[in-house]
Amino acid sequence: FQRSLALAPKDVLTLNAAGLCLMRLQQFDQAAAAFGQAIAIDPANAQSHFRKGRALASAGKTDDAEAALKQAALLDPANGETLSSLASIAIGRGDLKAARSYSEQALGLKRGTLEGPAAAWLEVLHPLDRDRFRATLDSVLEQRRGRIAQDFRLRTPDGHYLWFSLRARPVVGSDGEVVRLVGTLADVTEF
Repeated sequence: FQRSLALAPKDVLTLNAAGLCLMRLQQFDQAAAAFGQAIAIDPANAQSHFRKGRALASAGKTDDAEAALKQAALLDPANGETLSSLASIAIGRGDLKAARSYSEQALGLKRGTLEGPAAAWLEVLHPLDRDRFRATLDSVLEQRRGRIAQDFRLRTPDGHYLWFSLRARPVVGSDGEVVRLVGTLADVTEF
């Protein structure tokens, strides 16, 4: 890439490719710098902002990562990967309200859907994961105890699927019936 960059130092594609290679080599600061150079050339390139955010997050620089990812989300508000990455950062900060909001946006769900019944978001569950999830959910609801520990795919508005990990348990009301499930839903998609 050094030769390519020497021949075309203002080429956004080459800078992004170099950044991706540096990410693979776990040289996150250098990758973020390459993506930053691409952004300096083309500030409206949402993909460069997204990649810079991922590099910074991998380097442990969450505040800077969040800023880059928010810029990517402004440029491409429907990008599920960007919103999902923002949700992961929010979870790391302990801001579950923001994490839920970003996750709902990433999945194209109405605000508050993830707080409601699971049936409200079953439509975005991958068809091959639905029966397994329903069986687990039915078992927990029927027995009024137990835990759900399951990974599954959820569809984003653009038709791509992201992997999520659900860890939850039932809350039983005074009448002995399950009133709701509490737990975490975290994006575990590998990029």
